[in-house]
Amino acid sequence: MSNLSIQEIMHGRLDEGAYWGRRFFLPSGKGGNDVYHLIVPLLNLRADRESRILLEEGERLAPGFSRVQMMLSVLDLFEGHVDRAVSRAEALVAAHPQNKEVKFFRADLAFLLDAPDLEKWLAPLMERGASNSLWVAETIRMRYAYALARRGDTMKAAALIDETERILSSTTEIIKGSPNPKYISTSYVERQNLTRRMRIRRFTRLTNGFSKKLENHTAAVALLDAAEKKAA
Repeated sequence: MSNLSIQEIMHGRLDEGAYWGRRFFLPSGKGGNDVYHLIVPLLNLRADRESRILLEEGERLAPGFSRVQMMLSVLDLFEGHVDRAVSRAEALVAAHPQNKEVKFFRADLAFLLDAPDLEKWLAPLMERGASNSLWVAETIRMRYAYALARRGDTMKAAALIDETERILSSTTEIIKGSPNPKYISTSYVERQNLTRRMRIRRFTRLTNGFSKKLENHTAAVALLDAAEKKAA
C-alpha cells in the first residue's frame, strides 16, 4: 500500500498520493520509510511547513535513514537554503557511498542547481542507469547530454539525444483481434494487474495467504473473473 503514494504522484495525482501516504502511515510502525511515503506527496504539494515538522520527527526516529535525509535536502532547497541542501546531500553520499538511490538523488540535486560539477555526478550513472530518473523528469542520458553540450562537446551530446529518441520511440502493432486503436495502451493491463494484486489475498507475498502452487493462483483468478462478470 505504501508504494501507492509514489505511483499516484508519478501519474500526476498528488491529492490521491497524499491520501495513500496518510492511510499507510497511520497504522505503520512510524519508521523512516513510513515517513518517506507520507512526505513525498506533501513535498510535491508544497506543504513545506507540514513537511518540515514531520521530517524533523522522522529524523529523530530514524536519524541515519537515507530517504529522510534526501527529503530534508529537497525541503532545504525549496526553502531557499541551497548550501544546507548541498551539505546534507554531500554527507549522505559520504555515509552511503554504495547506495544507488542516493547517487541518483545527488545527480538530481546537481542538475536542479545547474552545478559546475554536474557531469561528475552523472557520469557514474550512465553505465547502468542512463534511462532512469528519480526526482527530475529528464533521464540521466538527457541530463548528461546537457552537461556535455554545456562544456562544448555538442557532437557527443547530439548522439546521446538521438539515442534517447530511438529508445523512447514506440510503435503499435496489432497481434490478434481487431481492437480499437484509441484504447491500445499498456496502462490498462497495468491497472488490471494492480487491481488483481490488491483484491486477491493469495497474491500477497510474505504472508500465510500467499499461494506457492500455480493451480491455486489460477483458481483465485478464475473466481475473481467470475465475480467481476457477474457484477457487470
